Amino acid sequence: MDEKQKANFIKQIIGAYPSFEPTPERLQIWQRNLDEINYDLAVKRLDKHVTNHKFPPTIAEILNPDAELKRKQKVELDTLSPAAIGNGGYTLM
Repeated sequence: MDEKQKANFIKQIIGAYPSFEPTPERLQIWQRNLDEINYDLAVKRLDKHVTNHKFPPTIAEILNPDAELKRKQKVELDTLSPAAIGNGGYTLM
C-alpha cells in the first residue's frame, strides 16, 4: 500500500469509528504495518469488520482476520475432554 492509500484507509477507519483516536504513535504503527497489504483487500476487510463490530479494528484483524477465528476454535476444542467430545461435547468446568 502506498502512502496515499494508507492515509485514505486510516481516514475510512476514523469515518466509521469516531472513537478511533489517530494519535501520532498510533498512525505511525498503522502506517508501518500496512506496507505489505493490498489496498483493495484492506478496504474489503475493513468493510466486513464495520458490518460486524462496534469497535475499531486492530491491525491484526485487517492483516489476518482468520487468525482470531482459528484461535477461538482451538480454545473451544481445548476445553472439551475426550469423553465429552464422544458424548456430545460437554465443556469441562
